[in-house]
Amino acid sequence: MSDFWGISKNLIWDKFKLMNWVLIIDAIAIVVIFFINLFKMGYTSFEFIPVIFAISLMIVNLVSIILLSRTNERVLTSSNYRLIPISDTKLYLSNILTTFLATVYLWIVETIINVVMDLIAMAINYSKYTQFREQISSSDILAGFQFLLFMALATIVVWSGITLIHFIINLVSGFLPFGRQKFVLFLVYLVVIGLSLWGFNYIMVNIISAFFQSGFEINTVKQVTSSLWIGSGIACIWIVIFSVINIYLMKRWIETVR
Repeated sequence: MSDFWGISKNLIWDKFKLMNWVLIIDAIAIVVIFFINLFKMGYTSFEFIPVIFAISLMIVNLVSIILLSRTNERVLTSSNYRLIPISDTKLYLSNILTTFLATVYLWIVETIINVVMDLIAMAINYSKYTQFREQISSSDILAGFQFLLFMALATIVVWSGITLIHFIINLVSGFLPFGRQKFVLFLVYLVVIGLSLWGFNYIMVNIISAFFQSGFEINTVKQVTSSLWIGSGIACIWIVIFSVINIYLMKRWIETVR
């Protein structure tokens, strides 16, 4: 497990198991909610299947981001992984790659479930869903794929940003007197998170304002796809910046805590 692919195999297995638990809990919740609606509303509740799934989809993705963020940090601060004879850069990149693959796995399973749900709803109200399908063009499908790409990159930005915030908090608290006490650590969390969000928001607002001041608009599907490409490019830049800082902090300052 001392090479990049060896440690990646070990990490991806643990993260896949975590995503399977999320999917199992989500499936149980969907079934319970469905039968409750079936008992209250009868067979008309079948039409609400896509709505139920859409709500669960948002919750599942939020939970998965939180859980994978926690897993990411635990890997980077765990002696079980940091003592492996592999560079910090490879460990960091392997961690991000396997987390991304676990998310893609979750999205693929969710897509399959969504198709099944959609087919059930279509069978119940065929004319309504056929009319909806006929209104979808190839440009809409392309915009959908570009949106998924943007969301994937934005998710990696979130993971990298959360890791960076935790690293900075560990670094700052290490230099402060009583830095490991809960109250002091709580204050450090508030200050670092507040400053980080302010800085990130300030930069993004100025970037977006610069585009709109240059005459950029989002009124058509083509303009939406252009904005998604721009957003994906900006996300890639943030990923590179966060990753470089995180790897530097890992090499110079961050020690294992478990």
